[in-house]
Amino acid sequence: LGVKLWQQSHQPYYPLPALHQVLYIIAITNSCLLCAFLYWNLLRDMGEYQNTILRGKETLRNSNELRDKMLSIIGHDLRSPLNSLKGSLTLLESDQLTPEEQTLVIHELNERLEKSTEVLNSLLAWSSQNYFTSSSSMVKHEVPLDIHKMAEHVLEFYHDAAQKKNVTLENHVPFGTQVIGDHDQILFILRNLVGNALNFSYNDGNARVLVAIAHSNGMTEISVSDNGTGMKEDVRKNLFNLDKRHTTAGTMNEKGTGLGLIFCKEFIENHGSKMQVDSIPGKGSTFRFSLKTAHNTVSYKAKPVAQ
Repeated sequence: LGVKLWQQSHQPYYPLPALHQVLYIIAITNSCLLCAFLYWNLLRDMGEYQNTILRGKETLRNSNELRDKMLSIIGHDLRSPLNSLKGSLTLLESDQLTPEEQTLVIHELNERLEKSTEVLNSLLAWSSQNYFTSSSSMVKHEVPLDIHKMAEHVLEFYHDAAQKKNVTLENHVPFGTQVIGDHDQILFILRNLVGNALNFSYNDGNARVLVAIAHSNGMTEISVSDNGTGMKEDVRKNLFNLDKRHTTAGTMNEKGTGLGLIFCKEFIENHGSKMQVDSIPGKGSTFRFSLKTAHNTVSYKAKPVAQ
């Protein structure tokens, strides 16, 4: 506008004075820089919007994974007690029991129902306590754990199933043995490993499932062993491979999803440890993992208790 006014007031046209030429160049340059700055801001805002959309998609994907994971864990842990309840109800419906036997079965049914309720309440409480962050990574609430008591609890949980298969459950963990870990995650691991060992134990009266420990360099190694069917090397190598997992029926056609061991692996790695598996076909398997030994551990040997 200034240039036009100058030209109109100075006819014929004369070149702009040097100072005005400089001001003209500065004005044009500033306009170009302003346009470039606005364009850069637009691109940056578009990038931020795109990143926000991508983060939203990632959050949604993690939420779906978390939902599927929690549903799988709850379904996996409830399958065994519900099958046990189904067996008791089928026995009651057969009308082949005496009144005394019916009373005994009803009493056992009530105990199993209490155990199932305990498992369900524990899992529901667990799922509501932020065991996963927004990125779907696991957190843990580490406290001192009495492994002897936890092993005893798990073996008692499988007492009826072991009796049905004529399998001896033994707790070789010394009294007072304590480790550091997340109670619910470690309980899930023990329950899963003992359940698997029981599923693949022979029904011949000589089957045993043992829970034992060993101490080394401030760590406590926990092991669950059986003298059952064992597994081949290719099966052992793919136990924790989600893409290659396959399910094998137990010795009494017990069925599973193959997810339990994968969850166990994740929980163990969440504690900074790894699952080790030794197995010989026809002779049995041993699963081992290590946890930090609690400083106030006072353990002493006790005679193994057969459940």
